[in-house]
Amino acid sequence: MSYKVIDNFMPENEFRQLQEVMMGVYMPWYFNPFIVSQEVDAEKFQFTHTFFNGYNSDGGGQSPTFEMLHPFLNTLNPKEILRIKANLGTRTLTNEQGGFHVDFTDTVCKTAVFYLNTNNGHTIFDVDGELIKVDSLENRFVTFDSNIMHTGVSQTDTSARFVLNINYTE
Repeated sequence: MSYKVIDNFMPENEFRQLQEVMMGVYMPWYFNPFIVSQEVDAEKFQFTHTFFNGYNSDGGGQSPTFEMLHPFLNTLNPKEILRIKANLGTRTLTNEQGGFHVDFTDTVCKTAVFYLNTNNGHTIFDVDGELIKVDSLENRFVTFDSNIMHTGVSQTDTSARFVLNINYTE
């Protein structure tokens, strides 16, 4: 199967603890002046937090906040993690696409999106030419082959859209 959606991915109490920290006032978020390509567009930006990056040529690294993800990773149980990055998208006037892309072009792996809050944003996947929309529902996990084109779509009904983006092998 090229993609799979799992609702209620984490046990409720573990999810709420992660959600509280990720959406709390002490979570460190960093301004990113682009969403997909590194072309700066004043209308397209996000805040990110890279928990782990073992893929970059600079040797990658691990955030001091990485430990908060242990309950999530215990549920996922990956063989190897390539990258885990959190994205915080701010409200837009209309639902705006970030831009279709794949996270990695030279590595066979899985990509996943884990939704931390419910909103009218979503993710669109291009699976063999068919566009599939997955709504942003809290505690929903969608995993797909790394070669599937996808794009995030902003929300208009909440101040922020919080997702984890994970690249891993099974």
